[in-house]
Parts: sequence; structure tokens; C-alpha cells
Amino acid sequence: MFQEQTEWRAVICFWDGQHISRVLLWSDFQACLDGYVPLSPCAGQTWRAAYAELEEDLQLKAVVFFQIGFDAQGFAERSWNLPLPHMAEIAGPGPDLGGGWIRLACRSQCPISWHASKMWDPLLHPGISEFQQMQAVLKEQAMRLGLRIQRRSVAPVQEPVISHQDIPLLAQRVEAEREREPSEDLMRLQGERDALQRELEQRDLRLRSFETEHVEKLARERFEHEQALAILHAQHSKLLAQQKNQRELNDSLHEQVMALQGQVENLDAQKRNLAMDAEVHGQLQLQKLEATHEETLKQHIEVLEQRWQREALIREQSLLVELEAERARFRDRETRLQEEQDALQKIVMARDEQVLQLSQRTEQLLSQTAEKFLLELEKLGMNFLVYHPGAGHVSIPVKDLAAYVKNPLAYAANLCFVGEDHYRHWLEHYNDPRCKIDVGEAGACGARIIRVDSPARFVVGESDRCARHHSDRNIDAVLKFRPQDTLRG
Repeated sequence: MFQEQTEWRAVICFWDGQHISRVLLWSDFQACLDGYVPLSPCAGQTWRAAYAELEEDLQLKAVVFFQIGFDAQGFAERSWNLPLPHMAEIAGPGPDLGGGWIRLACRSQCPISWHASKMWDPLLHPGISEFQQMQAVLKEQAMRLGLRIQRRSVAPVQEPVISHQDIPLLAQRVEAEREREPSEDLMRLQGERDALQRELEQRDLRLRSFETEHVEKLARERFEHEQALAILHAQHSKLLAQQKNQRELNDSLHEQVMALQGQVENLDAQKRNLAMDAEVHGQLQLQKLEATHEETLKQHIEVLEQRWQREALIREQSLLVELEAERARFRDRETRLQEEQDALQKIVMARDEQVLQLSQRTEQLLSQTAEKFLLELEKLGMNFLVYHPGAGHVSIPVKDLAAYVKNPLAYAANLCFVGEDHYRHWLEHYNDPRCKIDVGEAGACGARIIRVDSPARFVVGESDRCARHHSDRNIDAVLKFRPQDTLRG
């Protein structure tokens, strides 16, 4: 019966961006998890969702914010295994939505730590929180989901029957009013302290959520920075490879030039051979042919050299411009990351200072409440009576309570007009009146002696010795002050 009621009052909300796009009953969502019914609109995507348990008046009672991915058919991923009802049952405190503090489980406040990676943090700012979106959507779609709003039953208050024997007198009523006033003030201060404590917990939860969000943002920025750096290194390696290819091309062109120079040398050899035949065929035609061939080769060599130099200069300038642009982008990204890290550090320091101030305020309120309560008790005629040996029963005023609690023995010693160490020695003698003289390996003497009842009459080294060791001490004193001449005689 309890399980059915829990399933009926539990829903699943899905967010599409900043708004809730779909609301399902917990039983319908379980059918998708069991592989019976797919969620086609969610196919192939990872969604932010929330499991919510509701009160009878549809107010939120417990919320678990989680993430879930769906395959191409719209079924939940096989590796997804969050126990949502159990996490809602053991969740920590959340915000007060008007009906008391709800239970909340999210990434920053995950009751099962190894599931934190599959959770997400809601916004806790008033006016834009996911909690208000859920309350508004649930009221709109209550009829569609088959949820009925039921009012919480309140037990009638029965007036007590008072007989004429129980009617208090005027003096008793005045006394009761005096006893009620401190308790009402104490309850009011207790309520203020609880409110401050709840506000502190809510701010701490909000700061943990904000801190988790910024840590994740920094991690993403760091990952993107590392990817950009890797891309930059790859581009740099590519530029180096292109430069290497350019050098190889230059070497190839140089080899072509050398080959052309070899051809020129061959032509020179041919020229020399033709010069030997010029005597037969005529030197004029031979000289014209040599000039034509030599001019053609020189022009071809000059064109190749100019082309090589021009292409090498263009490639080198392009590589330098690309490398400088990548370096500038890298420096800008590094500067932004450092600024965001400094801003996050300032936020954390401000949070710590705020928590310290709230803690000090809470301690101050507690101390003021306790002191006021004790003063009221003193006005009512109540006394704080303690017993200490040597001082007897002592009534402690409220103004001396702090000093007494801090060091009761020092307080009792002051009443007996002795020091704290003297009082401790006397108290040890008072509890066990035995001889304390050291007799060697056997330890203390331990003989029973007469107990001194007053700390002021107790003398350390005399009152805690038996009669035999008192006589030994007198002999030692006589020997100590005996003249030296007498000892020689």
C-alpha cells in the first residue's frame, strides 16, 4: 500500500534548455527503464531531469536532479542505474518552498558519492529556480497526470476542562507569567538561531553548487586550452614539415640548376667539338648557334632561380604570420583563464568570511541567551549551590559562573584564602591522609596520619608526614646547622 502511494505521488520532469518540456509519472518512466515503452522525443540525446516526490497538496517533498541518456530508439542507456527513490529518502536538506524544508539530492549534495557524475545542480536564486518551474508545471498538468490536490487534515483542538479546584489564584498566575516569559524569550531566540542555521545551510549549499559549477567550467576551459595547445603543436609540426618540404624543393631546384650547369658544360664540350669542325663548315654559323644556345640556357636558369626565390619568400612569410596569430590567440585564452581563476578565488574567500561572520553571530546570540536566562533564574530566587572540601557549601553568583566553570579548584582555593597548588596538595591529603615521604625503592611511607581539616592550617612537607619522619627531619635540621668545629672534634 505504501509503495503504490509513493509511485502515485512521484513524477519525472525533463528540461529542454531552460524550460520543462515533458512531465511523466514515475510508473511511466519505469516502463521506459524496463525496456517496455520508448521515449521517442528523447532518442539519441542526454537530458537533464528531476525525480520529485509530492505531498498530498502537490507541494514538493523531495527532489533528485539527475542526467540520463537515451539510445537511437528512445530507450534509456543500459549503464544508467541511479536508485532515485532511495536517494530521495536519504537526501540532505534543501530550500524552504513555503511548506517546510524539502529533501534535496544534486551534484553538490549527492548522498551516494559515486553517482555524483550523473547529477546536476539547480539554480537556488529566488525567481529563476527550477523548483518554482516544477511547482508551476505540476499545478498546470495535475489533471492530465491524474493527480488530485488533497488538503492536509488538521486535528481539532480540544479545550481542556478545568474544575473549580484547578483555577489558579492571582499570585499563582503572576508566578506562572514570570516563569513563562523567559521560556518564550528562549523559544524566540531558539527560533532565530534555527532560522540563522537554516539560512547558513542554504547559503552553504548555494555556494557549493556555485563552486562546483565554476570548477567544472574551469575544467572545461582547461580541456579546451589543452586541445587548442595540441592543435597549435600539430600546426607547428605541420609548418615544420612544410618548411622541410620547401627545403627539399629548394634542394631539388638546386639539383636541377646543377644539372643545367652540367648541360652547359656538355654544350661547352660540344662547342669545343664544333669549334674543331668549324674549320670545315664555317666559323660564322657555329658562333651564331653557340650564342643562341647559351642565351637560351641563361634565360631558363634565371627564370628558375627567380621563381624559386619568390615561392620560398611567400611561403616563409605566410608561415610566420600564421604562427604569430596562433601565439596571440593562445596568450589571450591563457589570460582569460587566469582572470576567471582569480575571480573564483575571491568568491571562495568571500564565502569563507561570510560563514565565519554567521558563526560568530550565532555564538554571540547563544551566549546572550544563556546569560539572560541565568539572570532571570537569579531574579526568581534560584541559587547555584556547590560543595568543596574546606569551603563547604558555596552559593555561586551568576556573574562568577564563567570563572567557576573555567576552573572550579581555583575558585574554591580563593574562598579558602590559599593558592590553587596549595589547595590541590591539601585536597590530596584530605582524601587520603597518609605520610608522603619518599623512602627509596619502596615508594612513599604510606603511614596513616591525622587529617588537617582546614587548607589554611595545612603545611606542605609537615602536615603530610608521620611522627617518625617528623623526628628524622628535626635531626637533619640539627645536623645541618651544627657548627663545623664541633663536627671535627
